[in-house]
Amino acid sequence: MLTSICFICSYWMFLTTSNVSENINNYNNKSGKIIQKIISKNNSSVSGKYNLNSEIFTFKIEGSSERFGVYNKEQNYQSINDKLNINDSIIVYFKDNYSKDLNLDVFQIEKKNEIVYSAEKYIEKERIGAYIALLGGFVLLGLTIYEMKKDFKKYYS
Repeated sequence: MLTSICFICSYWMFLTTSNVSENINNYNNKSGKIIQKIISKNNSSVSGKYNLNSEIFTFKIEGSSERFGVYNKEQNYQSINDKLNINDSIIVYFKDNYSKDLNLDVFQIEKKNEIVYSAEKYIEKERIGAYIALLGGFVLLGLTIYEMKKDFKKYYS
């Protein structure tokens, strides 16, 4: 069952990210001036034992109560931080995740017709999760086959 869930989630992640960059105008967008930008620390715990510390570039735009965020695995936000300044007019393309705190489903950020954060970077980030789920599915499938063979030999030997 868990193996199937890993494969389904992996397939769903590949499917939902496959045409984001081609259909960017079909997604929600907001335009306005940046009123706040921060590179903030995000602390997450895994199983209550391990802490994962990461940084996220977050910003708010005028006329929106939402806080948007961009995450990259390299933890290097110098480029985007230099390109986006307070009072810059931008357009943010995103998927509404109905979060009251932070929306990390930002597909693209444009400033004066220049793409500051591209949909390809979002796709790359999401696909990493899909690859992990796919790998997990194969590991679980292998363990299931191994255990079934072990039980088969035990009962039919």
